[in-house]
Amino acid sequence: MIITRTELIKICDKYLADELSKEELIHFATTVMFDEEDKYECEDELVEEILSQ
Repeated sequence: MIITRTELIKICDKYLADELSKEELIHFATTVMFDEEDKYECEDELVEEILSQ
């Protein structure tokens, strides 16, 4: 799955609307950043930078 800027915005919007908890958001970012099975890929460096923050 490629994490695009659009998808990342949707995820952030869910967090801001209290549809995702802080823990769920951190879990998602950690899963994407440290994916050893290559199930996730960032669209570009900006998406990767935002997730690492």
